Amino acid sequence: MIISTSDFHLGHEMCRIKMIEDFLLEVAYKAETLILVGDVLDLWVKNIYTVLERNKRILELLSELPHVIWIKGNHDCEMECFKPLLKRNIKIVREYVLEMNKKRILFTHGHDFDRELQSFFWLAKIGAWIIDYLGKFIRFNISENIYGKKNYQKILDEFKIQVLNKHGNDYDIIVTGHTHVAFDDRTTNARLINTGDWVESDECMYVIFKENEEPVIKTYTK
Repeated sequence: MIISTSDFHLGHEMCRIKMIEDFLLEVAYKAETLILVGDVLDLWVKNIYTVLERNKRILELLSELPHVIWIKGNHDCEMECFKPLLKRNIKIVREYVLEMNKKRILFTHGHDFDRELQSFFWLAKIGAWIIDYLGKFIRFNISENIYGKKNYQKILDEFKIQVLNKHGNDYDIIVTGHTHVAFDDRTTNARLINTGDWVESDECMYVIFKENEEPVIKTYTK
């Protein structure tokens, strides 16, 4: 069994650390492989030493799993210096391809398909610092509060188009993170899956992949 999820954002003030710890202990430990689809750390808002110090328990639990594929996201930006500290069971990659049940499955964080991020990178970083600070006092939906629900839906639609234009003909299933909005889009030849995040969402999502079965999206709540 393979389990996939994304966007822990360890280090962010709104990160649901206890939920992540419980998820690793109750769900992820059953998997032969855990695939983390980017932004496991949040190195936009905290330096790597602070993030590692605050999240020792989570990193210990990851090191105890049989096999972890850690796909690098845009918030994992400075983790090269962290690589020597990782146990051998954890492999860091930019993308990962899985072949199962006669299907090709691509796991990619997805920030390369975010036109807003590409166009306003430094504005996005400044906004991330402000949101992290506010997160000490209140919890709120970042995407919808910044863009508005209707506008953010347009951004999501554009994101899906960009992903399909690049990979839609080469893969049967494409699993992304980054958007902080979970979805399971089957309207095209390639199935698009996104597991949301562990920051804004009250219900955190993950996907289970098994031999001879279709991928199943599950909800984890506490």
